[in-house]
Amino acid sequence: MQLLSQKERNEFVFEDSKFFYRRINVNEMEILRKKHTVRGELNAIPFGIDVTEAGMLDWDGIVDEAGKPVKFSKELITQLPASVISSLANLISGGTGEVEKNW
Repeated sequence: MQLLSQKERNEFVFEDSKFFYRRINVNEMEILRKKHTVRGELNAIPFGIDVTEAGMLDWDGIVDEAGKPVKFSKELITQLPASVISSLANLISGGTGEVEKNW
């Protein structure tokens, strides 16, 4: 097994788009989990968005309403379908299922 690295680059394909990401480590996860937990309850949607923003590196095949390619920007992640964000957050968090089960 290889340790997680900031240089890691994985690929997730959804329909005709590719998303490039790195998995985040347990320390990063804990910071985000604490940020989004109120009175013992995890606020899953903002947690999933932050996890995705933390690990997303780039994308290919994302277009605007006119069909023109859109350059990757973390600010545009929330414009992706919820199912894509949820899937990416699960992959980025190492497949713990924590995001998807609470989404």
